[in-house]
Amino acid sequence: MTAAFDSIVVVDWSAPDRRPTDAVRIGVAGQCEEAPGAFPTREAALDWLVGRLVAAHAAGRRALVGF
Repeated sequence: MTAAFDSIVVVDWSAPDRRPTDAVRIGVAGQCEEAPGAFPTREAALDWLVGRLVAAHAAGRRALVGF
């Protein structure tokens, strides 16, 4: 049996609107070119996430993303 997804991504999006240090966290299990971690803003986290998902899609990999 093969896995349904190549990567599983979990995003802790519950950061407050103000900008505390490392407000948004992303964790990945499976294939990922670089280790994710903490991001200062939701925008920075989203930029990182979209870039990785576009690359994964182009390579034919599947990802499950949960917020």
